[in-house]
Amino acid sequence: MTPTYYTAELGGERRGPFTAEQVADMVRSGRITANTVFWRPGMPEWQRIAAFPMPTQEYNIVNATKAGLRRAVRFSGRSSRAEFWFFALAVFIFFIALLIINSCIANSAYFAIQENVYWVSFVFMAYCAVALLAAAARRLHDAGLTKLLLLFLLVPLFGPLGLVPFLLFPPEDTANPHGARPLAPWE
Repeated sequence: MTPTYYTAELGGERRGPFTAEQVADMVRSGRITANTVFWRPGMPEWQRIAAFPMPTQEYNIVNATKAGLRRAVRFSGRSSRAEFWFFALAVFIFFIALLIINSCIANSAYFAIQENVYWVSFVFMAYCAVALLAAAARRLHDAGLTKLLLLFLLVPLFGPLGLVPFLLFPPEDTANPHGARPLAPWE
């Protein structure tokens, strides 16, 4: 199978051809943004990279967790749906794993380490909770909404359920006041 080659307009000059893997590397290194225009054979005109599918970033649970924990206290910017939901899944898995570990330790003879393990678990889960709130704020920004919708979380019982539909909204295709559209293969 013949690889697809792309030509990019970088710094006012047309450069290339680049393979899809080279384009993905340029995205990861920050050399290009969502507004960089590309052309490939078969396209009628130049288009922004965000306008057509290419392997720009692969969001799986590992990459999304790294991104979520790295940007744990950054409530500005945008996060794609894939990044947010994979990170939320990772936090849920961490929470269940910590519950199991804490339960095993509570039922064991190692009472001396119980308190230390509980403190470590508490600090880690508090960090993950803040990181998840930040990711939710960025996800709301990606949909063109305000992070004030996070106040739904203060409503007892059904508040978090009221926030979920907003986290599922599609992203804005263009740059908004919170930044350029995140480059991700899935909306």
